[in-house]
Amino acid sequence: MLMNVGPTKEGVIAPIYEERLRQMGTWLDINGEAIYSTRYWSVQNDANNTDVCAVYAISLVWPSNRQLTLGSVLLAEDATVTLFGYSGELTWTDTGSEILVDFPQRDLVSSDWAYAIKMVGATSR
Repeated sequence: MLMNVGPTKEGVIAPIYEERLRQMGTWLDINGEAIYSTRYWSVQNDANNTDVCAVYAISLVWPSNRQLTLGSVLLAEDATVTLFGYSGELTWTDTGSEILVDFPQRDLVSSDWAYAIKMVGATSR
């Protein structure tokens, strides 16, 4: 990610930029595991890799029906799916062609702006 936040000629960061930086820091406190020390997952080029502990997905919108659809991931029967900023595991369904992940009520999640999920036991379809 690249951010262009520079100080004014007086050496001060404008309050709006300071607010955005603090918000980003708060988001990273909750969701940082899905960002730091991760590698992108290019589905069409990836094979099943035993070194992969978890696959992360980040949604920029809250699913309107509280159900996130993932088309390129396959979850093992004993897979776990969690949402950063939420204390419980998420339920999910494999339809055969996609995974449907059930999100909790929005007010139970302590993250804003983008929502990161962690899938342990995931491979590519």
